Amino acid sequence: DPRQDVRFVAITTLGHIGPAAVAAVPALILALDDPDVDVRQAAIDALAQIDPEAARAVSGGGVER
Repeated sequence: DPRQDVRFVAITTLGHIGPAAVAAVPALILALDDPDVDVRQAAIDALAQIDPEAARAVSGGGVER
């Protein structure tokens, strides 16, 4: 979605769903390159809630990308 707020809420919601949202992991990995820092951080947080191993593998220890 072109709107930052929509992307942010969608990603945050996926994180609240937790491991049941594992099918969204590829899209969340793509969101790590979002132009908005809040969306990128939300993607890292959601990944940590859905699949902690995936979050560690792609975050590199920080949000600055």
